[in-house]
Amino acid sequence: MKFPKATQITPERAQLVVQEISDASEPGLRFYILVIVSTMIAGFGLTMNSTAVIIGAMLVAPLMTPIFGIALALIRGDARLLGRASQAEIAGVAAAIAMGFILGMIYPSLEPTPEMISRTQPQLFDLMVAIFSGFAGAYALVDEKISPALPGVAIATAIVPPLANTGLCFAVGAYAGGVGSFLLFFSNFLSILLVASIVFWFFGMAGKYHDLGKEVVIRRFSLPVVGFFIVAIVLSNTLHKINQDRHLKSTITDVLITNLAELPHKNFVRMVYQSGDDKLHVLAYVDSAGVISPTQVSRIQQNLADNLNRPVELIVQSNVARTVGALDSLNQVNTLNLNGEFINQDLHPRVVKSKQADTIIRNFIAERPGITLLQTHMLEKDGKDILLATITGLIYPAVGAVREVESVLREELEEPDLELIIRFSKYDLLNREGVRRAELTGFFELTSELREPIETIRSFLENWFADDVDFSLVNTDYTLIGEELYFYLDVAGPHFFPIEKVQELQTLTTQKSGQKVNVFVISSGETVATTEGHESYVNFSHRIVEKLEPTIKEDLKKLIEQSNL
Repeated sequence: MKFPKATQITPERAQLVVQEISDASEPGLRFYILVIVSTMIAGFGLTMNSTAVIIGAMLVAPLMTPIFGIALALIRGDARLLGRASQAEIAGVAAAIAMGFILGMIYPSLEPTPEMISRTQPQLFDLMVAIFSGFAGAYALVDEKISPALPGVAIATAIVPPLANTGLCFAVGAYAGGVGSFLLFFSNFLSILLVASIVFWFFGMAGKYHDLGKEVVIRRFSLPVVGFFIVAIVLSNTLHKINQDRHLKSTITDVLITNLAELPHKNFVRMVYQSGDDKLHVLAYVDSAGVISPTQVSRIQQNLADNLNRPVELIVQSNVARTVGALDSLNQVNTLNLNGEFINQDLHPRVVKSKQADTIIRNFIAERPGITLLQTHMLEKDGKDILLATITGLIYPAVGAVREVESVLREELEEPDLELIIRFSKYDLLNREGVRRAELTGFFELTSELREPIETIRSFLENWFADDVDFSLVNTDYTLIGEELYFYLDVAGPHFFPIEKVQELQTLTTQKSGQKVNVFVISSGETVATTEGHESYVNFSHRIVEKLEPTIKEDLKKLIEQSNL
């Protein structure tokens, strides 16, 4: 068979290529050193999720040349070259997997990275990449004008990283991921072998064996060809699944983005999913100013189920480090492992019950602004469950609301004797004027028309109490209800503030400001008895602090220095 002149290479060039491939396929010390070094570099690149380091390993890796050696040996019928190249490749593969395994065993707290996971599920496109890489590599060898491009081919051909990943997966017990990584290498091996054989034959590298008969071709290439088609079928099936997954992923993502867009301060980040026997499990990562409520998760979960026509369990993990599922969800999932499975922790029954209670309470207070659930603890005393819920907010919860939540908890947890105890921490709102009592003032905004009369009233009150020997003005708060100003005065003294003085202050403030003013005094009954009589705790504490101030400052300074704070 005659080939175009452009495809022919000189005998000298052919002899040089054969010699280069033979030398590089020699299973010697230098070869194994490069295999070990490149595997370690690839292993560190995989564990650190560094693409640049993995590329460096591909440049150092020597395993592609023995594949060319096997291809050339099959074309030329060179049993000696076939034996040496096969020995180098098999031993190199074993060494690479072993080094990856050793690295995985000694690497502290090895966690799956995207670079590792991406190599556990090969697809048909990986086979196509290997085919073109094998052609480019073989062509670069036979054509001296483009041979400098060989390092780029080495980068494109994934030989060592899949083998290193195989060892890493086996080290952590992810055998399915390890097999997937080895399948990626094997598909690359077969693709490069067959394509390189065709290129070498096409360029006349077979020498006197150029005219290969059908029996010779079948005998030499039957196993690689059969293996190639088996791998192609497997990867085609994988590609079909990938296309199905792509459609599924697109649908899930669209539903999540659409639903989260309707919620304030909720942004979709990413998601992962896994198809179970009975339902689809979806884990969504969301940027959120606050914890998304279980009711909202349930609504999105139902929309997903309606769009996908199958049962769905949705878990939403927000950036506030709290994982919230739908009302009936108890899963504690984090991410995928190398086998493509959700990592799900087995929970203690008391933890499960506490999580259920946490979800019920969080859903109950979701529509009550100004209240936040910090944590829940399921306690037990004399065989009776006691749920301690720590809540913070602006307004104390009503007793009726506590009873309502307790009733729901008893029904949902099937604990008729469960007792709910609320540990409530009321936080104050402070501005430049002092403490704001939200339950008495609401969120009142001071207008320019009221600024002057309010300042007049505040100044008058401060001066009035400065002359009072029994009572101290601790804080002043105010709001507008209708056309009337309401002033709330926190007052400390040795007894309750007299009613007649409240009436006097109300009349005086109305006259001073020209506004209708209602005055209410909140008395603090903390009183200190001294040899000179009774005194309000506020006045007494102020006098003591003035005496202790130098010592307190010195003690605090010493405490900070000695504690290395």
